[in-house]
Amino acid sequence: MLPRDSKCGALIRQEHVQLTPLMIPKSPDFDVKDSQFFGKFTKLPSPEEVRSQAKAQHLAGVCPDNRKTFSLEGPHVRPPPVIFKDLGLFVKWGSAARISEGQCLYAPGQLLKDQVPVPEIYGWREDGGQTFIYMEYLHAQTLEQAWEKLESDDRVSICCELRTIYNNIRHLEQKPAESFIGTILSTASAFF
Repeated sequence: MLPRDSKCGALIRQEHVQLTPLMIPKSPDFDVKDSQFFGKFTKLPSPEEVRSQAKAQHLAGVCPDNRKTFSLEGPHVRPPPVIFKDLGLFVKWGSAARISEGQCLYAPGQLLKDQVPVPEIYGWREDGGQTFIYMEYLHAQTLEQAWEKLESDDRVSICCELRTIYNNIRHLEQKPAESFIGTILSTASAFF
């Protein structure tokens, strides 16, 4: 049984987990075949199907992230994410998206599955200068949306949960000669 955090009472991981570059898929087209998604479906939507769904969402006036805008003509640098509700699928995409973002969710999802809650990654693709990261769709309010409505005790509880999650992430270790966290796989994108 895992010990509990002395201040929050949440379970914390004690043993360290060795993370090596060989554990992270490097392919520009990768499917996580043992994910929940592939237990129900045979393939992820193609990049063209994602672009089409983005256009349909835009024309229907649906925008999963109001901080982002969509243009029918492009370029699609940081467009709003695409949601396929019937597939339980959320797709982050655009020319500014990077495979390393998917890799950064894949690693703790695989190695710290019960200690670090992250959306399950189903795969990623590169197509036409754009990257597509396919992940579990979680239909819920964001913490940003809910924070002001929360009671003080609920906020403290959430802060304790976040503390425990960060403590668990710190249990990922790497050999000094294979150091890549912070710049996963020697790219310029941040790991955590």
